[in-house]
Amino acid sequence: LNLSLGWLNGRGESAIIGSVGPSLILSRARLPLSFDGGVLPTCLSQNQFGSYDFGMDFQFTSYLGLSWALTPHWCLGYRFQHMSNAGLAPSNPGLNMHMVAVSYVF
Repeated sequence: LNLSLGWLNGRGESAIIGSVGPSLILSRARLPLSFDGGVLPTCLSQNQFGSYDFGMDFQFTSYLGLSWALTPHWCLGYRFQHMSNAGLAPSNPGLNMHMVAVSYVF
C-alpha cells in the first residue's frame, strides 16, 4: 500500500496533495534494490495555480521508481511520476515530477 502526503507550490499558489493505493514492487532476496510502480488516485486541495488549471481536484498519479534499502526499515528512493485527471475534465494539462523519497517500511 502506498500512501503519500505533500505540498505542491507554483505560480504563487499552494495546495496539499495526497494519494493512496496499491503498488507493484519487484525485488530479489539479498539485493538492496527494488523497482516499483503504480497508478494511484490523488486529491488536491485546489486545482488552480494562477492560469494553470488541472481541471478538477481529483487526479491520477502513475509512477515508476527505484528504491535502495539502507536498513531493514529505511529506504532511499527516486521516482518519476505523472499526474493528470485522465481526461475527466476539459482542462487536463498533467504534471510530470521527479521525486526523491525517504521511506519507512513496516
